[in-house]
Formats: sequence, C-alpha cells, structure tokens
Amino acid sequence: MLYFPNPASLCSHTRLTLSFIYRKVFQDTKYLVQSAFDGYNVCIFAYGQTGSGKTYTMGSGNCDAALDAETGVIPRVIRDVFAGVHERQDESTVTVRCVFLEVHNEEVRDLLHPDTKSKVIQIRENADGAIVVSGIS
Repeated sequence: MLYFPNPASLCSHTRLTLSFIYRKVFQDTKYLVQSAFDGYNVCIFAYGQTGSGKTYTMGSGNCDAALDAETGVIPRVIRDVFAGVHERQDESTVTVRCVFLEVHNEEVRDLLHPDTKSKVIQIRENADGAIVVSGIS
C-alpha cells in the first residue's frame, strides 16, 4: 500500500507523481465498474498497516480534492457508476447499493451509517462459500 502525505504540502514534482499513482490505482480498479453493470458483485478491498495510506488512496481522506488528479478511488468509481446508470437509463432499471465498511482490530464499522453498533455487523462465509456481510443497512 502507498502512503500519501497531505497534497497541499507537496511540491509540483510530487503532485505529478501523486497524480500518476492515483491514475494507475484507478486504472487497476476501473474494470470493476463494468463488471458491476454486467451483473457481478464487486468489492474493492484496501489492506495494509495503520498509516500506510488506505483511507487516503480510497478517497475518503481527501473528499474535497481541488484537483481531479488527487481524487481517490471511491469518488472516481461512484462518478463512473452514476455515469453508467445515466447511459443505461433508457435500456434498463438499475439499482445501486453500496457498503463502506472499516475493519480495524477485528471490529467492523459501517461508515455510511456510523450509528450502527459494530457488534451487529458480521462478516462470514455462507453455505455456498460466498463471503457475506450481515447487520448493515
């Protein structure tokens, strides 16, 4: 995982590097949007040590990015999902459901519904071998 400092404190050379890294990370995940429209469940999982840049790379660490090059994975994916919904509005009905979870020290938090108690949320394997999350809104 990559660590990104606050972009406001970066020099222009570092900003170009950061821009390249975000584009590369997003290119590696962009095909997942099309897979979702093809009917597959999609998950983007960020894993790494504390302070390694997961939150920042995914995008919730820099939601107010002034430059598109500094926008993380989540805002880019959401933008592409809704652009895809708009493109398909005359062809089909699309339902969008998202879950934004944080797993830290074996505790699961629903970041879209922070009032949900973490003990209610469980991640487990079902009888078919699929990983499911229960207790989320």
